[in-house]
Amino acid sequence: MPTPWVVTQASLAGFLQRARVALLVVAPRPRFSPAVARAFAAEHGDVSFGTLATARWLLEHVGPLFADASSLDEPPDGYYLFRDAGALAHHPGALDREPVPLSIRGVIAAAADATAKAIDPLDAVSARAVIAAFEQALIARPPPRRVEEGSPYALLQIPPSATDAELKAARDRALLQNHPDRVAHMSEDIRALAVRKTQAINDAYAAIRALRAKT
Repeated sequence: MPTPWVVTQASLAGFLQRARVALLVVAPRPRFSPAVARAFAAEHGDVSFGTLATARWLLEHVGPLFADASSLDEPPDGYYLFRDAGALAHHPGALDREPVPLSIRGVIAAAADATAKAIDPLDAVSARAVIAAFEQALIARPPPRRVEEGSPYALLQIPPSATDAELKAARDRALLQNHPDRVAHMSEDIRALAVRKTQAINDAYAAIRALRAKT
């Protein structure tokens, strides 16, 4: 498998855009195994694999997965499944014990490799549970329909199926990335471009909200 991305706040967008399906391990000392890559790549082709040391900023991207997101200080450790740059599912990893997210040395594509004999059985069971749960998530939420270029959804880089929470998160993320204050030290033309961009972002958000209010 390719070397997993060491994901940071700056590189997350590139990581998610590299392939339609992405799998991210989040933990204080995250690790990725070639075995889980084989399992997902065999089913879905090109897949992004990444690791991330627990970081609060990830909540703005995965918060909609948790009913109590507003009370969380940081995203729970474990595995995060993304499709088309949107968070699709989370699995904590270990089934019967704490505190570890699954050590995915236990993820063996068929769980029948000779090396399985040297692996904690719970790790292997947990690994299969993670894969099964994510496969169900991919089936339960089919790929979003294609976004027309130039639409407000395209500008905010979200599908029409995005939830209101995902819509707001996309608006806030886009505003943060394009805010005029970030280019205050640059030329007048660049500052003016940033102002137009932020206005377009706010207009796109308002247009989607208005459209949803009518349905």
